[in-house]
Amino acid sequence: MNAKLALLWVAGVALPACIIEGTPPPATTGGATLTFNWSFANATCAQTPTVASVQVTMPGQQFASNGLYPCDSAGYDGISLTDFADGTYDFTLQGLAADNVTVLFSASGTVTIQGADLVANVNLQPVAGTMAYLSWTFPDLGGVAQSTCAAAGVATVDVNIDQQGSVSVPCPTGQTAPGYPTPTLDAGTHAVSLVALDSKGLQRYATSGTFLTSLGQTTSQGLSFQWTVGGAQMAFALENADAGVDCADAGLSALTLQVFDSHGVPQFPGYGQAVTCSGGEVGVTLATGSYSAVLSGANDAGTVYSSGAQTPVALTVQAGVFPAAACAPAADTDCVSAVLQAH
Repeated sequence: MNAKLALLWVAGVALPACIIEGTPPPATTGGATLTFNWSFANATCAQTPTVASVQVTMPGQQFASNGLYPCDSAGYDGISLTDFADGTYDFTLQGLAADNVTVLFSASGTVTIQGADLVANVNLQPVAGTMAYLSWTFPDLGGVAQSTCAAAGVATVDVNIDQQGSVSVPCPTGQTAPGYPTPTLDAGTHAVSLVALDSKGLQRYATSGTFLTSLGQTTSQGLSFQWTVGGAQMAFALENADAGVDCADAGLSALTLQVFDSHGVPQFPGYGQAVTCSGGEVGVTLATGSYSAVLSGANDAGTVYSSGAQTPVALTVQAGVFPAAACAPAADTDCVSAVLQAH
């Protein structure tokens, strides 16, 4: 610290600001100069590299750069402000991170100017909490990188820190520097879980992890999403298809697909998802696990065609595996076939 700026006139100085006692400098003509010299828990700017700038706030006063100054200016840790009339002034100094938003250290107090310049040494203390920036990436799909939220089909990310409830965040926030800023947190280790949702609100990816926060520091934590869903592809045909019977012959234009999880819970609302009969194939996206599927439909004459409610088709869905259309059917895999029989 520059020795000529280490003086302080103690009249009217409030102790909570941690201002050091000293001898007043000589009086000046015109308005007085108020110089703040700052430190951070007794450390210099060089010793506290997380502090990039200091915000000076004094009610009723306006400063250049809105009171935002570099931590280290021209070789000393502080700033000189001019043209102060005699009087008592409240002040707040905040040590900010590189984003000029995150408050890492803070101090407040009062100074009184009485016909002379004043130098105040202020020792800022760490704030009660700190924060972190979270960023995220997505896994490849079929060897193709999904570098963006749009490519991964994700609209929002639910962020849950320390099981305090989820906050919905636009997905691009976590892919735009510096990332998603968490709320103020206590110093220590924190648990985080992320769930990535598509535009329909369906979960596609998830991940979890921990990060460490320290007073006076801003943490950056990157997380990698993992698939929580996969695909299943079902080829279907009507009985007697070998004899040339198709959907048009049977009077069927649409079918309904319903999928049940291992507990018998249906995965689609109502009777199920509508399927075009003439397509001969249907694909679905489901959470990883084992399922049973029933495909059915009825014509105007009341004849019901079904893949068999008593013997439903078994589906096995693997995370991040999406079979192509017209894949080779095989039992108990993510690519299967079904025959619809008339009842």
